[in-house]
Amino acid sequence: PYLAAHFDVLDQALGQVAATDFHDPPVQNALGVLRVFPKLPARYFNTVLTHALSSKKSFNKPARGLLLEVDGIEQRLLPFLSDSKQDIRSGVAEMLGAVGAESAIGPMQKALGKEKSELVRAALLGALRRLNVDISGYVSPEILIKDAASGLKGKKAKDIGWFPLDTLPALTWASGGAVPA
Repeated sequence: PYLAAHFDVLDQALGQVAATDFHDPPVQNALGVLRVFPKLPARYFNTVLTHALSSKKSFNKPARGLLLEVDGIEQRLLPFLSDSKQDIRSGVAEMLGAVGAESAIGPMQKALGKEKSELVRAALLGALRRLNVDISGYVSPEILIKDAASGLKGKKAKDIGWFPLDTLPALTWASGGAVPA
């Protein structure tokens, strides 16, 4: 009740209004205080979402924790799968996997088909796997070999003749069989 009567302090700490009491708003502390509320106050949803999708891990982890408890968060996160920033797309995929958003499987698969960023592709695949979706079609040996070959195309190997490549052990797939050099 005390905190609900003093939203002005949280508003300043979260940067929603100009801070008069702080030199640097204590965002991390404010995010911790918001956990005391039985439910995230609606006035802080957008601010917490911004922190949850930021690349600053000290803010995004507690902010994501707050959002995971918001009803209908899946539908509010889906539009961010097409955001221009890869950190945001990646964060959204991780959050959708964490909340068990089965309704987001189709949109995540669609986003995966268009995605160029390896970071975001990995986050989407991780989220889909967490939702018990078979991702073998995206990570089969044939696809991985093709991706590796296209990644190496146009690249010039630096002179590493000093490194004894022939002494490295051969790699094998988890399912068995040798990985091509």
